Parts: sequence; C-alpha cells; structure tokens
Amino acid sequence: MLINVNKINGQAIPFWQTVKLRLYLPPNKDNFPAAGQRYQWQIKVSPVNGRVNQAGFDAERYAVSQGIHARARIIEQVLIDPTLSLRQRWFDKFLALTAELTSQRYLVALAFGERRGLTPDDWVGLQRSGLSHLMAISGLHVGLVFGLGWTLGKGLACRMANSRRGLCLPYLVSLMLAFGYVWLSGGAVSAVRALIMCLFGAWWLTKASRLTLPELWLATMATVCLVQPLAAFSSAFWLSFVAVGIVAVAVRFTQQMHWLARLGVIQLALTVWMLPLQLLYFQATSVWSPLNNLVAIPYFSVLIIPLLMFALVSLMLGAGTFSQGLLWLIDLLLAPILWLIEQPLPLVTVTFGGWWFGMVMLPLIYFRRCRIWALSLAVALWIFRTPPNPDSWQIDMLDVGQGLALSIREGHHALIYDTGPTWRRMSMVDQVLTPVLREQGIREADGVMISHADNDHAGGLEALLSTWQPDWVRTSGSDDGFLPCRRGEQWQWRGLEFTVLWPPMLVERPSNPHSCVVGVGRGETGILLTGDIDAVSEILMMRSNIFADWLNNYPQPYLLVPHHGSKTSSTNLLLTTVEPKAALVSASATNPWGLPASAILQRYADHNIPVWSTREHGQVSIQFDQYGARIVGQRTTTQAYWYRNLFVEARLSQ
Repeated sequence: MLINVNKINGQAIPFWQTVKLRLYLPPNKDNFPAAGQRYQWQIKVSPVNGRVNQAGFDAERYAVSQGIHARARIIEQVLIDPTLSLRQRWFDKFLALTAELTSQRYLVALAFGERRGLTPDDWVGLQRSGLSHLMAISGLHVGLVFGLGWTLGKGLACRMANSRRGLCLPYLVSLMLAFGYVWLSGGAVSAVRALIMCLFGAWWLTKASRLTLPELWLATMATVCLVQPLAAFSSAFWLSFVAVGIVAVAVRFTQQMHWLARLGVIQLALTVWMLPLQLLYFQATSVWSPLNNLVAIPYFSVLIIPLLMFALVSLMLGAGTFSQGLLWLIDLLLAPILWLIEQPLPLVTVTFGGWWFGMVMLPLIYFRRCRIWALSLAVALWIFRTPPNPDSWQIDMLDVGQGLALSIREGHHALIYDTGPTWRRMSMVDQVLTPVLREQGIREADGVMISHADNDHAGGLEALLSTWQPDWVRTSGSDDGFLPCRRGEQWQWRGLEFTVLWPPMLVERPSNPHSCVVGVGRGETGILLTGDIDAVSEILMMRSNIFADWLNNYPQPYLLVPHHGSKTSSTNLLLTTVEPKAALVSASATNPWGLPASAILQRYADHNIPVWSTREHGQVSIQFDQYGARIVGQRTTTQAYWYRNLFVEARLSQ
C-alpha cells in the first residue's frame, strides 16, 4: 500500500514536498487501513531494495519513477480518524456490486486502477494476448474517457446552436470526465501523464495554439517532465509518448482512407514502430497482439469504457441497482476477452539489437524527407553491428536475492547452474533468468546442473524445464531420474570442459554438504562452482586426486563462494589451496543471516582475494576471451545510475 506522510516525529511536512512510503501490512484484515483514514504509526523504514540484472523488473528504477522514497513495516498503529475518503466508499460499494462477477478483478482494475486482484497467470495471459494496456487504468483509458466526454459534449452542443456556452461543452465535459477518471485511479503517474496530454490536446483543438502537431507532442512531453521529472525513468513514459506520436503521424497520412482501412494502417504502424521499445523493455512480443488490438481497442472504446463510465456515474448518484445491471452487462461483454486471455497464445522472444532498429527504420523510406537519413541509419547499424567472438564465453551470476542462479554462456547457447528460489507461484526463472537469457540472445538452454535440493537453489527447476526444455539435468540426488552429478563425471560442451569434484556418491535428498561441485574451464582459465558445501566437504574434496588434477589444469581459478559466504564454509585451507583470482558470492541485501558474514569477507581480504557480491554489484559477469577475463557488475558498472548509490548507501548504513 502507498501512503502519503503528513508528519514525521511530530514535524509537519511542507505541502510542496511529498513523502511516500510503500507499506507492507500485517495479515490482520480487521485493522487493514483504508483510503482517507488517518493513523499514527510507529514504523520501521527500509530503503527500496531491488534486484539489478541485465534484464527483468527493476524495483529501484520503478520506485524512482513513481516517487516512492522508502519501504516500511508497521510496528504499532493508532487510528486517529476513521473517516473513509469518498473514493474509498465508492470503491467498497463497487466491490460489493461486483462480488459475484467473474471479471471482478478486471473491473476493479479498469474502474479504480487497483491491480492487486490480478494473479500471475492473469499477467502472463495479458502479455501473451498483447492486451496488458487494456485491462487496467492506463493512458489509453484516460484518452478514451476524454474522447467519450468530447462526443457527449458535442452532442449537447448541437442542442444549443448559436450559443457560446455550447461551444465550450465538448471541452468542459471531456476534461471533467478525464479529471474524474484520474481521481478514481488514485492519481496514478500514468493517468496524470495522460491527463496532461488531454489538456494539451484540448488546448490545441481550440485553435488557440499555433503549434504544429510535432511541436505540440514535444511541448506535452516537456510539461510532463516538468511536472513529473523522474517519470522518464519509467518504461511506460516512453511507450505512451512514442505510441501517441505514431498514432498522430499515422492519422495525418491516412486522412483520405476509409475508416476501416485507416484503423488497420494505424494498428500496423503501432505494431511495427513500437517493436523496438517492446523488445528493449520486455524481450518479447505477442504474435497475436496486432489482430487482438485491432478488435479489442474499438470494442473497449465503443462498449466497455462507455458502459463502465455510466455504471460509475450511476453508482455515484446512488442508483446502485441500475449500476449493478450495467456491471452485469459489462461482465458478459468481457467474457470473450477473458477467454482470449486464457488461451496459450505464442509469445515470440527476440533480442533487441541495432539490426532490428534498422529494419524498423526502413518503412520511413516511404516518406521523401526521411529517405536519406533512414536508409543511412539502417545501413550503418547493419555494418557496425558487433560480430560474435568465437573464443569468448561468459559466466553470469544473477541477482536473485537470497539464492543462486548462474548461467554459463557460449554463443547463443547456455548451461544453467542452479535456478534460484520459487515462492507464492513466483519463480526467479520467470522473473530474472529467462529475461536475462532472452536479452543476451540465448536460443537454447542445453543443460541444467542443480547443486542440491534447497528451494533457494532448485526452486525454479520446474519453471526452467517448462520454459526452456533443456536436453539434460544433472543432480546429486539418487531418485529424481536425472543424470548423476557425482565426483569423476566429465563432459565437454561447446569447447568447455566440465568436471564434477563433489560429492563422491548420490544421496536421496541432497542438502548443503552434498552440493554438486563442478569445475568449468577452457585453456588455462576456469571457475569452481561450489554450491553450499560446508567446511568438512571442502576438506574431503581437496584430498581427492581428481581435485588436484583439475587444479593443475586450471591454476588460480575464479571461485563461487560456498554457501553464500556462511561462517561454516570458505576455510583457510580452501583459499590457500585454490588461490582464486576473484570470488563471487550471491546473497540478498536484506537476508536475515547477514550473509556474506563479515568474518568470511575479512578472510578473503586477508588472502588478497577480491569479492564480487550481488548484494553490492547486482548481476556479476565474468567475460572470458583470448585476452583474459573481465568482471562486470550491473549495479556498479553497466547500470551505475545516480540513484543506485542512494539505495546502496542506505542499505549499508543499516
């Protein structure tokens, strides 16, 4: 829940400053805060902690774009004023009227912008159908409401011929409806942005503006940046403005077409020219999105949104029975849309690259003024594309919080060592691993190695098998039906050599001491993947001849810190024997065990071994080629944006 803060320690916050907190509420439904109520809370504030990877959701970037300052947990609360806001009262009535409707969660999202009811399966279906932007309040809906108000206003103005007041009705009605809809959404950033667009659009329609359409587009963008200066960090900001720009251009060049052909051309233009942004932000696009939107957008514009507005107005005027009837009708009309969302439609995953951008630029050749620069840009991007290095390979330790997920990449293929955790039907494979692999252009996950059976290492295996269908899986378990990960096992893959160094035998359910330890190498460079082995396992492993032979072949390899830097691992003997060039450790910034332990970090420092942690560096990558190796951290190197330091310093100060 997002809240606005009025006072901190008794000191009032000036009205021109806003402080927002995201509250994680206790599971006590009786004391669930509601909009409009005023509380005095004793809270524990913590900085926004996000995973920073090459791709996937970035919580820190999202927090900055939404103006969220921190997270907090309620320790004690005292209710000062129980009065509910008008919006909350209408919201409660709306929930009661839609309690028995199949589409209630979507109706709540469309009417009030509240998306908490949408399940992970709903979001997957929306992505696959390409209808994510239609099923919750967004800039498109604000624009549709503005258009509905304009149509109603013009209808009323026709009845007031030769009246100056009648001339103002389209502007007044459209803006009033747009303002009301944005208020119902709780003032969401995307809705406010769309409202600013509507204000500029109304001003331009009065003919009082001498701005051309491109100038109006730029002026609107500049105003949004002035009102919401951090909104540019949001992908929705660029998606919405680019979409509006594409529609404006398409409308201008299709004025002489039949309305049906015009609609098709606009949808085609959106599909082609929005493709680079979709691939950049989501690494995937829906095959059926153009056709679905060609039907769904007019369907929503003509039926769903107008009926929903009438239902909301009826609810506000106290006509609950009439409003309920309209909501039942909308529920029936949404049935085919919900059926479409539930279908397993294909999702094409394509890596964004310069060549894709160049191909999208080619249609601009149709316009005479754009031909030279569009063709030149497309050719330049094709010529200067980066060719793959046949001698390179890469290790990516992903930032999955408290857990481990690591990929070994060579060309367009990858092997996976551990999958990260799964919780509440959410998997780090879906949240992090798959987006990163798609961003890197990986076409095949050829195999999987699972160190042991704990959730933080193997929780995402089922999701990985479903999404990537690897050829083989190796574990140290004896009864899972997979290939064995047992000392002495060796194989080659795309020029890399793999040797299993531990455990000596398979067990029924492998735990930390039975972790599958694998040595990976090419030439004279290698890395030791250790899972969660403990001190005893380390000592026994180093006594074997297989370990000594592997270390002779790959002296001073890179080391995956055992057990996330726990005090039960990383013995002095291991560090002295292996003498790693650098060590990698995967641990959450807020894990309750304080991993990696400060004593272990000091031990690595005493041996002059640099440690790269996901806690401080985000995703850590080691890039190997004929010239050596280079370590890169997403948080501190590739994505070292100014706000990253704020979150890191806040976490370290805790």
